[in-house]
Amino acid sequence: MAEIELKFQIPQSIRHQFEQDFQQYGPTRHHLCAKYFDTADQQLQQHKIALRQRLEDRQWFQTLKAPSQHQFERFELEERLDAAPDNCDLKAYAKHKQARKILKQALHTLDTPLSLQFETDVERDLWIEDYRGSQIEIALDRGEIRSNGQTLDIYEVEFELKSGKLDDLIDFVKPWIQRYQLWLDVRSKSERGYALLNNETDLPVQHQTTLELAAKDDIHHILQKTITNCLTHLFPNATAIALENYNSDHVHQARVAIRRLRSALKIFQPYHEDLPEEWQDQLRNIFQQLGSTRDRDALAESLLPQLEAAGSPVLQLPPAQQDQADISQLF
Repeated sequence: MAEIELKFQIPQSIRHQFEQDFQQYGPTRHHLCAKYFDTADQQLQQHKIALRQRLEDRQWFQTLKAPSQHQFERFELEERLDAAPDNCDLKAYAKHKQARKILKQALHTLDTPLSLQFETDVERDLWIEDYRGSQIEIALDRGEIRSNGQTLDIYEVEFELKSGKLDDLIDFVKPWIQRYQLWLDVRSKSERGYALLNNETDLPVQHQTTLELAAKDDIHHILQKTITNCLTHLFPNATAIALENYNSDHVHQARVAIRRLRSALKIFQPYHEDLPEEWQDQLRNIFQQLGSTRDRDALAESLLPQLEAAGSPVLQLPPAQQDQADISQLF
């Protein structure tokens, strides 16, 4: 019911080595063809709900995914289909309380007609590792998203916690990140599919969302909710920067999210002695490196065009300092 996974992009220069090393595990290979459905005005997508029918080798499945309270955990309901489906019918969820609630919040009724939005065609190499008693699934996906004659490449690796502890998943992933320079990508295949469908080439800037607390929340839960809220603010902007598909607003909002997170950690440190002290140093370093980039981008995107429009001679910013960080590499 709950899916916990971390998805990473693999740098182009590392892919061949990654594939060679991964094949040594003896992964199984699967062919996945998926169709994603939504209403004509994309109401499911607006509520961050994904509904797909996928052929996995020779078996069809229908899967409903929706957000949960945690950044990397999603509600997931998968059902096996007896035969190749002719359409996608929401009435299949009428007897499932949580799924019915999710869909009715988005659509108000299960009678809403759906249509095909886009498709994916993926070759997946799959391996399950037993790590300290936790079962972790590693999936290397290569393929493409298709919509109205357009395509978008897929090349990513996912680590999913099938059973066990979240700490084990984090510890297991760390050496992979360091060895293969993996970077976190919070976009789902469905989000990328909708972007292709709607001809959206620029990634949206993520702003702060409302932090909702309850009177019954203790200090521990308040801190959890605060960190989740800050990371939900930070990660989409970090993804845009890592993709080198960003502007000064992405950088500004990433800095705002980091500043909020640093403040939260400072406030709660006296109540949580187990908060790693190095987090503050790491966040401060990232924040400072983003600062100079944000200032240059703001000048280039805002002030200089206004000066030129007012008749000023063409101005150019001085070259960036040699020690200035490449913020895409930073993320």
